[in-house]
Amino acid sequence: LIYGMQKFSLAKEINVTPSQAENFINTYFEKMPMVKKFLDWTVEKAHQNGYVKTILGRHINIDNINSNEQKLVRAAERQATNAPMQGSAADIVKKAMADLAIIRKERGLDFKCALQVHDELIIYSTEDGLMEAKKALKEAMENAVKLRVPINVDVEMGYNLISKTIDKK
Repeated sequence: LIYGMQKFSLAKEINVTPSQAENFINTYFEKMPMVKKFLDWTVEKAHQNGYVKTILGRHINIDNINSNEQKLVRAAERQATNAPMQGSAADIVKKAMADLAIIRKERGLDFKCALQVHDELIIYSTEDGLMEAKKALKEAMENAVKLRVPINVDVEMGYNLISKTIDKK
């Protein structure tokens, strides 16, 4: 919902009727009024400025936010709701990647950052350096930005992207 999902998409996602999804949305925002206030404020700022900002201040232009065509405006408003969330997650992961490179160099650790997938970082390491790599990754991601609510990171290890174990079998 904080990404701008509407009742029809939610209904499909959680396999309920649109009416049930609408009730869920209404209940959620009744219980979380500050979330609703923030989302409304974000859309208002997009209308005023033509862009929204991420948590680190990066501007994301919102095309068609003040269009004469209401269908385009509604789509732009959903984008305005989504962009700060997705963009902020991207900002945090980019900062964590930069911090991880510094930690790796300073501590002389033997791992490489291989891939970023949304809000995840995939690294590879020798077996000998695995626990230090895990510790460095968690540290970099949890401390990339300081928020009032801490960022908690789960680190999983596997021999490959499918496995949840470091056993080579």
